[in-house]
Amino acid sequence: ASSKPVAISGTGKGKYKEPAAPDTTSLPELPEGWVWCVFEQVSSADKQALKAGPFGSALKKDVYVPSGYKIYGQEQVIRGDHSFGDYFIEEAKFRELENCAVKPGDLLISLVGTAGKVLVLPENARPGIINPRLIKLSLNPSFIAPAYAAYMLQSAWAALFFKGQAHGGTMEILNLGIVKALPVPLPPLREQHRIVAEVDRRLSIVREVEAEVDANLKRAQALRQSVLTRAFAGDAG
Repeated sequence: ASSKPVAISGTGKGKYKEPAAPDTTSLPELPEGWVWCVFEQVSSADKQALKAGPFGSALKKDVYVPSGYKIYGQEQVIRGDHSFGDYFIEEAKFRELENCAVKPGDLLISLVGTAGKVLVLPENARPGIINPRLIKLSLNPSFIAPAYAAYMLQSAWAALFFKGQAHGGTMEILNLGIVKALPVPLPPLREQHRIVAEVDRRLSIVREVEAEVDANLKRAQALRQSVLTRAFAGDAG
């Protein structure tokens, strides 16, 4: 088994500066073929691959328009629905804030309150930007599957790390530096896809159980109301 950090070369144009790997001194041993890395080592060649949203003063509500480029915020991430919401900006404002632009495959991460909540933008996501309460990760899919990264960010390992690093009192607040510092356990790409498929399978079972429990609760509530109605109608026997 190995816990050494991975050395990854850039694949984009221009000179590549390799990011610092995580200190593995206190990190647990990983299975054979796995390595520790940080997101900067597996990000896309885009200079804005790991990016926090703009300052709030750059995105006030008076610049919103009925349609145009979408503004992605916590409401989409929390719901897990990229299409939710109707905040937009016109093209001129989008060009001004283009370094905060997002594209399909990007990970959107909530920074405040629901710290660590993640949404992967699908292929049909509208062009747009992130707001100040999100950061985006543009990853290199040759190194790391976005779905694997999303599940890892919502794992107990990441939650424990974020809890130890996050600012704020009762409300945890993350920032880009904390997310960049997260040690990422990275298996081979084929293993990543296998893990994602297995997590998807198990979560589908959880959703089925939740739906059945919800249906049973509704039936129990209906039965309770029926019993009460009959009782107060003098027909409790």
